[in-house]
Amino acid sequence: MIRICWVPNIDRIYFDEDRYLSHAVSFAKFNKNFGIILATPEKLIIGESDPAARLTAPVINGWVLKLFGYSKGNLYLASKIFSSIEILLVFATLYFLFKNSLAASVASLIFALVPISIYWSVSTAPDSYFIFFSLLTFIASGWYARSRNLISALFMIFSTTILLFTRLEALLFLVVIGATIYSIRKSEKTAIFTKKDLFCSLAVLFIVGIRVYISLPLLGKTWCCAEDTPTEIFSLAYFSRNFLPNLFTFFNRPEFPFAISILAFGTILLVKRKTAKIFSLGLWILLYFFIYSLYFAGVFYTYQFSGSYGRYFLMLVPPLVILASSTICEAIVNFRNFNWKVKLLFFFLSLGLLLTLFPTIRNYRKLIDKSAYDELVEINPRRIQEFLQYYILPQAPPDSIIIHPLVDLVVLYGRAGADYNSFLKNEKIIKYIAEKIKEGKPVFMEEFFTCRDFPERCEKIRPYFDLKYYGLEGDPPGFYLLKLELKEAAP
Repeated sequence: MIRICWVPNIDRIYFDEDRYLSHAVSFAKFNKNFGIILATPEKLIIGESDPAARLTAPVINGWVLKLFGYSKGNLYLASKIFSSIEILLVFATLYFLFKNSLAASVASLIFALVPISIYWSVSTAPDSYFIFFSLLTFIASGWYARSRNLISALFMIFSTTILLFTRLEALLFLVVIGATIYSIRKSEKTAIFTKKDLFCSLAVLFIVGIRVYISLPLLGKTWCCAEDTPTEIFSLAYFSRNFLPNLFTFFNRPEFPFAISILAFGTILLVKRKTAKIFSLGLWILLYFFIYSLYFAGVFYTYQFSGSYGRYFLMLVPPLVILASSTICEAIVNFRNFNWKVKLLFFFLSLGLLLTLFPTIRNYRKLIDKSAYDELVEINPRRIQEFLQYYILPQAPPDSIIIHPLVDLVVLYGRAGADYNSFLKNEKIIKYIAEKIKEGKPVFMEEFFTCRDFPERCEKIRPYFDLKYYGLEGDPPGFYLLKLELKEAAP
């Protein structure tokens, strides 16, 4: 209930979540999985495909919009529900896979309350869905490792397929799946591979082949989500920049109490007999720490990149919580067998770890409401979104075309719109807008002072349009709406 009732319904990655919303709106309204560049309420005129083929979140969100209404609030609620079910998946991981009901209860409680997990529960981007389907696939792999029947194989294939199309780095999770199956079968002394595994293996390989083939155009290329941000790419240069800050994240952030990290890493490093649980979950942590540290925006906590407020660290939370909970419960169960010196050490260690929770408890509500970088990163994009939603859309004429970076919101609420950055450089969109003005359609654009501060970016639209201020009732200081008028000498 904390996730559904307490967490405010606001974007966590401004302008990035809207990129995914754009695909969801396109799927819901036009049955196409494209980012919206130019569209009317009835037709997608120009769209842009996602080079990384992240289909799962847009399709789920698209169906939510289709079934429950075209409101962003429905998407927030869907994300919170999926995130809440993750708590049950954490419980199921320990209860069904590793047969530990006490640890399952403790892990699900910790996971339900840890601030970073709650903060991101409202995100409409793929992050929450990625955690959900990673846990589901992890459970599926453990079930399949023990029972090689058709139902477990189909469940394994189904969950793996959805996971692979949630985010591109899901391909890395295949290593975790293989390690889980191998370690469970080895620990239970059953055959690692038999003829019964052939169907599931070939089906998964076929799906992986499709996923890799779709992703081939990304090889050797960079892609970017906005003109003013660094290109998105994986590089060893980023690893040297990100490694130490990311390593410190395990021990210096109140959003994720470092007592959990100490217990989890203590389990991985100090337990001599590496069980299937330790091996597979430790590999999960290692692989995703490494891959995200190679990413240009992979610093777990920094104000430099929008959304770098634990967004990628989120993928490490389930295995860390599960390992820490297992250690806590094993210590409790074996407490009576300790001698008095060990019991005394255990008492002081437990007291010390509990004291580390003080910064988290003291700032708990703040940690789940807003990013620590809100004033540096999120506040201006949030104001831009609010100006569009509460001033422009209600007051602009219903038949108008609105040019805005958040064109997905424009189309979501039943208006015609064009993407602002694409409009400045795309001749096809410019000519389309010019034709609509000739037909008498009013066209509006929010003033971002781009033409004043970066005149070279407006060279293509300057021969066509005059930009005139258009007053809105009660508009906040510093925000302006422009009306486009066609020049007499327009081409």
